[in-house]
Amino acid sequence: MNIGRVYEPHSEHTQSLDHVRVMTLRSLKELLKIHKFEILEVRGSCAMLPENMKFRSFIKAVDKFFSRFPSLAYRSVVVCRKEGNVVLTAYKGGVIL
Repeated sequence: MNIGRVYEPHSEHTQSLDHVRVMTLRSLKELLKIHKFEILEVRGSCAMLPENMKFRSFIKAVDKFFSRFPSLAYRSVVVCRKEGNVVLTAYKGGVIL
């Protein structure tokens, strides 16, 4: 199944997927809809930066700005519900129950 991909993985122009996020916010939302989840809320989340990082305050300010736009944020959090009032919080990279 091709969910949220703009290329075909078995084409002759396929590049390495090392260190590339293949789960985009769009593909996560499509996957949740396919499995009959109702999306309640979508938010961006900031990265956890080390205390001794150079330019930490600048990077934190830029990261905070981009977190206002879930598709551009470091991490996107999706709160959704399925029949029976089961609430699920999913994010790019995994699922939190």
